[in-house]
Amino acid sequence: MNSPQSVYARLLTRVEPERGYPLWFPEPNNRLPQEYREGGLRIGDVGVVTARGTFDVFFNICLPENHPLHATYGVPDGFKQVVLKGPDVESIQPGDHRGRVIATRSISQKKVTVGAGAEIPAGAVAGGSIGIEFSSSSNEGALLVLPEGADQHDLCNLRPFEDNALRCAKSWYKFAVTKLGRTRISANSLYLITGCHKTSSWSLAAFHQSNSSCDFNAQFTAGKIINGNISAAYSWQMSSAVPCRIGPQHYDAAQNQTVFIRGFKIAIRESIIPSLLLGDVSVSYEPPNTVSSTGSSVQRTKIWPVIKSEDHQTRILTKTSPGASDLDLAHKVEPWAGIESDETHQESSVSFGSDVSLALMPPTNEIYHPSDLLLKCIMRNEVFASTGLPFFTC
Repeated sequence: MNSPQSVYARLLTRVEPERGYPLWFPEPNNRLPQEYREGGLRIGDVGVVTARGTFDVFFNICLPENHPLHATYGVPDGFKQVVLKGPDVESIQPGDHRGRVIATRSISQKKVTVGAGAEIPAGAVAGGSIGIEFSSSSNEGALLVLPEGADQHDLCNLRPFEDNALRCAKSWYKFAVTKLGRTRISANSLYLITGCHKTSSWSLAAFHQSNSSCDFNAQFTAGKIINGNISAAYSWQMSSAVPCRIGPQHYDAAQNQTVFIRGFKIAIRESIIPSLLLGDVSVSYEPPNTVSSTGSSVQRTKIWPVIKSEDHQTRILTKTSPGASDLDLAHKVEPWAGIESDETHQESSVSFGSDVSLALMPPTNEIYHPSDLLLKCIMRNEVFASTGLPFFTC
């Protein structure tokens, strides 16, 4: 499928995977209450990414039951608000500087003087305006321009969200289907947002050409926004027809445009869906898995996304539930498609409960430090020394 959303998401998630999932429609949905639209998507939102590239919000686990967001349909059975405090959320303002561009590697760019076509040094802004020329060496590409930069917000303590999702996931799916009428959602499509990038304005584009030739050349211009008329301030000039968007439609400088989301992707076993819809929700819960030192309750199962290990095998350690086959476990997690990173080592961020699995997306990156190897050698030697067996130093 080569819809603008699928191309944009597939390609842009590979550029900087740590940003999470990019939305083709960053603006708040007009069906949401005005009070909610003023802030846009936020930490604690539960919903799905639609085929169009919007985020369909069902409810928010950090808001009370009587919040306007929950006024029409209420909240799922077993709902328990997770109350966040100031230190629970880390905000970086700005997370991205003014004029930041996130683009696939095949797209080259240079800043130009608006209206003149002459190149100016990177990072410079002429007359308060931004002009950038783009060209591509590939037949597909995606890019996002942040004329006013963006702020980054992330949940610091993931454990309450993880526990809540494992405990309530089945009732969340039932609520989506029976109360909200989202009958077409799949058993692995639910998201719980734990972080996001927000901005007040944006411009994005994505292209996929079936033939081998590529003639993508474009210039993006961003001038001063007057009286909220963003269409007069921002513009694209393309050499060919390429899907692109500029927003928001009605600019008011509010940081409520969500260009990237991060969080848990939640999956339930497909075989239990009929019982959820026909009978009462039976909620069962197991704490997040811990790997036994003996390995007696652990089996290896191949799961996407790739998890780098020392022997370069694609594998992950998962807790085994009684009677579960390799296929049962493997099909339960299907995180955001297209997230790949061959340059970084990623830690496993998958948790399993009864009939429920969570995948933290993007996976946690392993932080490099020059003393890591030394510490591993010391610990390895200490283990051998305690056994009285001969060992080799690093």
